[in-house]
Parts: sequence; structure tokens; C-alpha cells
Amino acid sequence: MKHAFNNELLKTTVKLISFLLLATQNSAILAQSENLSIDSVATASIRASTTNEEYLTQWVDSLPDHPTIPSPREIWGYTIGTPGELTQVDEIYTYFRALAAASDRVEIFQLGQSFEERDMIVVAIAEPEHLTNIETYRNI
Repeated sequence: MKHAFNNELLKTTVKLISFLLLATQNSAILAQSENLSIDSVATASIRASTTNEEYLTQWVDSLPDHPTIPSPREIWGYTIGTPGELTQVDEIYTYFRALAAASDRVEIFQLGQSFEERDMIVVAIAEPEHLTNIETYRNI
């Protein structure tokens, strides 16, 4: 069964995702520069669940313990990648909503619904001033 896609929506989504990738990289660097403590429980779980050490880059080998931003473990009760745990879309959306509630650097945009009438969202993670002017980036 083929599904029709709105080309303009798709183009806008691709542009927004490209922008978000750049913004997320900057946010990750900022988190490192804030010298946050490390969530030792999540980090131990990440290391125990990783099958090969070469997959443990500086971006995924540990999880910071931020005083006001919830970790996935705090929302779901387990660390992402834990063997035997499969996170459902509604649970992922719950986590994104918790991030948006906790930070002015996260905004959620409703794209529409799938053919199964499920919500489709895009999560923007960026500096607050970039989120304020996000419409500017849609036209890039």
C-alpha cells in the first residue's frame, strides 16, 4: 500500500532536521563545557550493554547527571540500550515532553499524523534564541 507524502512538509522537515543536528552538536559541546557530573548508574549500564568498545565514543560513553534535566532512566526506569528493554514511541514522546517542560532549549512541533492516526513530531533542541526565531531556519 503506497502512502502519499506532502512534499513541502517533507522538505521543511528535512531542513528542520538538518538545523537540529547542528544545534544538537552545539548543545552537546555546551553540556561538556558545563562540567556536569556523570550519572554513574546510566554510564555503568551503557558500558555493560555495549558489545564492542569501539562504539563508545565521547558522545555516547556516559550520560551527564544534570540537576534540572531528567534523564531517560528517570522517566522510564531504565537506561537507553538496556538489553530486553524496547522503548515505545509514546514513551519516547513522554520523555521529549519532559525535556521540553524542563528546558527552554527544547521545543516540540506537531507535524501531523501517520496513516495510523499516530502523532508525528519533531523535537528542536537549540539555544533559546534559535528556537524563538525558528521560522527563519525553515526557509534556509
